[in-house]
Amino acid sequence: MSVTIKTREFDFRIREAPIKIYWENTLWHKIRYMLIKDVILNNASRKLLDIGCGKGIIEYLLPENIFCIGCDIVEEVIEYARLLNQHKRNRQFLVCDIEKTSPAYVKFDIIVISEVLEHLPDDEKTLKKIRNLLGDEGILIITVPNSKRLVNRLEGLFGQSRFQDESHMREYTLHEIEALLNRCRFEIQNTMGIYLQLPKENYLPKKLRFILSFFVDNLVKKLPFLANSILLVAKKC
Repeated sequence: MSVTIKTREFDFRIREAPIKIYWENTLWHKIRYMLIKDVILNNASRKLLDIGCGKGIIEYLLPENIFCIGCDIVEEVIEYARLLNQHKRNRQFLVCDIEKTSPAYVKFDIIVISEVLEHLPDDEKTLKKIRNLLGDEGILIITVPNSKRLVNRLEGLFGQSRFQDESHMREYTLHEIEALLNRCRFEIQNTMGIYLQLPKENYLPKKLRFILSFFVDNLVKKLPFLANSILLVAKKC
C-alpha cells in the first residue's frame, strides 16, 4: 500500500483528536509518524519510551494497551501532549532531558528517538544510555536526517549543499548512522527511507505531486540513501 494512502489514515485519526493539532502539516511528517507506528505494532510491545516526543502524536496513534512514556525538554509541548492524549489510558508525559537524566522505569520493550539525535552534543553517549534502558529483546526505532538526500546531492553539484535545519549539530549519511549504531552495540534489523523531496516540488500541481508520491515515496523506502530521513530498527547485541 502506498505510504501516501496511509497518510489518509493519519488525517482521519487527527480529525478525531480532542484538541486542534497545530504542527508542520507536511507529507514528510505524516509518513514518518505512520511508519514509526507500523514498526511499533509489528513488534510486540508493552512498554514504550519516546524520547523527544514533541506533541505526543505517536502516543495518540497507538492503541491504549501499550504503556507509553513520552519525554521532551520543552514544557509547552509536553502540556500539549497531555491534552492530546487526555482520554488515553497508559500515557505519561515528562519534561526530561535524556542527556542528563532518564525516566524512573526499569526496562522498555521499544524506545523511539525520532529526529532528535542530530540536535544532541554527544550522540554516541546518548545511544549507549538508551541501550541500557532497553530490555534484552528491546527494539530501538531511530530516525535521522540524511545529509546525502537527493536535493542535497543536486545542490552539492553547485556548491550549495547545506543542512535544512540550522539547529542541527550534524546530519548523517546511511553509512555514518549504521556505523554509529554498530559502535553502540546495536544490530540493525531494518532500514528504510522517509520521503523523497523532489527539486522545486512546491511548483508542481497538487494532483501531480499526489500521483508521483504513489511511486516516489514507496521507492525511497527501499532506497534510504536518497531519502530526506533514514529510519532504522535495531536490537541490542
